Amino acid sequence: MSPKRLYNEAPKYLVPPDDENLINCINKVREQLDQHFTSLEPDLPYLINDINKLRTCDFEVRRYLFQTNLDVNQAVEMIKDRLTWRKEMSLDTLRYQKFPIEFYQSGGIFEFKTDNDGDPVLYVRSKFNVNIEILSKSLRQFLIFFMDKMDQRFSRERSWGLVFDAQGFGWNNIDFDFLNLIIKILKYYMPWSVKYVVIYEIPWFLESIWKAAQHFIPEDGKRLIRVYNKKTIGETINPINMPKVIGGLSPDNHIIIPEGVEPATVIGKIELGLNDEDVYRIKKHLAKLDKEMGELIKV
Repeated sequence: MSPKRLYNEAPKYLVPPDDENLINCINKVREQLDQHFTSLEPDLPYLINDINKLRTCDFEVRRYLFQTNLDVNQAVEMIKDRLTWRKEMSLDTLRYQKFPIEFYQSGGIFEFKTDNDGDPVLYVRSKFNVNIEILSKSLRQFLIFFMDKMDQRFSRERSWGLVFDAQGFGWNNIDFDFLNLIIKILKYYMPWSVKYVVIYEIPWFLESIWKAAQHFIPEDGKRLIRVYNKKTIGETINPINMPKVIGGLSPDNHIIIPEGVEPATVIGKIELGLNDEDVYRIKKHLAKLDKEMGELIKV
């Protein structure tokens, strides 16, 4: 996406990165944060890599100045909250190998090609989310891991798209806690990173629920949401760049298995603290959602 288009679509207080007032605000935020870090040394409750990135990457500061309408003090407090959250989530230690191979085989969450602006897209197949505590907790961490990878990799405004594929979505997939989590992450912990959130092929029987769910979404968040079906998705993503599993036309496989990942029977117990029954329930759920996946994920 070109800078001109970005600034035209954004709120009035978004200014070019070389704006003198913005640069002054960035410096003030960094001064306050450095004072804060110094007061806490040597026991900093934050990740060192996050602190270093704040000092070298303007976007990490700029995103919160845009979020607060250039309010330096408020931006500082929001950055502190983000630093605390990232530490609590142990995002510095999460790796592809921390999750079982079945998560990748299921194709529930994956990055695939680019949109019409050439920016990458993260897909979430909503039917794979289920309100079962032991599974939803692991899948949420899996999604946060992928979102963080996208956010950290590009470190610029509106750099990637998020698509929720609602095909196959049923009553057991309804999870307002999951919705609130996504809203919270995009607003407080990864602001100005996502360029849009696409709701793709929402079932007719969920339209009323979707209308009700919008009341939970802040006004600035609603601006990012686009509802598409197979006929209209081309406005944002060319079907040739979408995986066949959700109705796209790309011949490429959307499932990529990272090197070194282990089955749930191994990694689930070590990394996620699961027992044999938990592992069986997770594998059974993933296998029944998709015939092809059922052949891969043996239970």
